[in-house]
Amino acid sequence: MMNRRTLLAGSVALTGSVTLDKAAATEIMSEGPPLDIVPEGAGWKIRSWECSDGAWRPLIARARLVADDIQIDGRVAQSDYATIHEGLTRRDA
Repeated sequence: MMNRRTLLAGSVALTGSVTLDKAAATEIMSEGPPLDIVPEGAGWKIRSWECSDGAWRPLIARARLVADDIQIDGRVAQSDYATIHEGLTRRDA
């Protein structure tokens, strides 16, 4: 007799994936990968993320300090702008 764990393990072995229930999938998708800001040359490299068609896709941008303001070249998620500005002005201080 097969139990759920054996059946699930067999399913993963055959298909290479597991189907999550809607609540688990929503929880995973709502969090997304973390925002990443790393020094690069005279500025910073920013990796932000957007969810599109059920998949997280990276948005890569560069930032630099110009006349006491942060200039961002490239796309970042709208929801990350405040965090980026706060993080970079704190790092520059």
